[in-house]
Amino acid sequence: MVELDKAQQLTTQMRNMREHMRFVWGEKYPVKIGAWQQTIAKTAERMHLKPLQAAIRLAKIAEDDAYAVIAVMAAYVESIDPSTEAVPQGAAA
Repeated sequence: MVELDKAQQLTTQMRNMREHMRFVWGEKYPVKIGAWQQTIAKTAERMHLKPLQAAIRLAKIAEDDAYAVIAVMAAYVESIDPSTEAVPQGAAA
């Protein structure tokens, strides 16, 4: 039961990160989140990792940049629990 509680707390924190970035980016959210999702996907492919592992790796690399850490985790959450349609990088919003 303790592990379930921890998992629920972590899920809530990650969803809060997504909502924070939605607030910060406003109407640019779909484009910005799409770029971060692509970064996670490319990292996962290049390093032969699962998307969560790639997101964690990117967050560790960016550990001194809280904005980047929150953005990468928000993008991971958005990829597994879509709340909006992300716009691929380079596409018009």
